[in-house]
Amino acid sequence: MRWLTAGIVAVHGAIHLMGLAKAFGYAELPQLTQPISRGMGVAGLTAGAMVVASAVMVAIGSRHTWWV
Repeated sequence: MRWLTAGIVAVHGAIHLMGLAKAFGYAELPQLTQPISRGMGVAGLTAGAMVVASAVMVAIGSRHTWWV
């Protein structure tokens, strides 16, 4: 169950990184119809990094996952 939770949370973090990719023009993402500024792209990077870090902490069984 821990690995399933970590996987779902990691996918959620990857979805946040799509905002960065669209904001900086790294990828064409027709699914994202709203324009995304570079500042919001950096915010997406920050959110994605924190969510992926949380997924790693869940995967290793840390009891302090909620800190992230």
